[in-house]
Amino acid sequence: MPTEVLAVPGAHLHYQVRGSGPVLLLIPGGVMDAAMFARVVVPLADRYTVVTYDPRGISSSTLDGPAADVPVDLQAAMHTLFVGDFDARISQIAERGLEPAERETYANGVRKATFRDPDGNEIGSGGAPA
Repeated sequence: MPTEVLAVPGAHLHYQVRGSGPVLLLIPGGVMDAAMFARVVVPLADRYTVVTYDPRGISSSTLDGPAADVPVDLQAAMHTLFVGDFDARISQIAERGLEPAERETYANGVRKATFRDPDGNEIGSGGAPA
């Protein structure tokens, strides 16, 4: 599968997109890279558009300058998935015993619910104005 490159502040991130269907972003933890998902990508790509990537400074994702400590806000996994069924999605997650750490509504009415794990990684779900 060809690897694409995305230029971001201070780095070039290598990523791959496979399959079709709803988007599924696989986020490597710690110092791992996209290779950690090698065994699950093919079966998932039958039903989903699977996106994998190497975090900045790891494997094929290079830093633009010399290696240095990367600020937490640039290295922590912080992702938001915009979903069409925001209220239903948050209710389904709550039924599994998870509550958002934060809920926000922006000036334009867009809503966001953020979930965090003990390591500080976060994922948010966003939705259109109610």
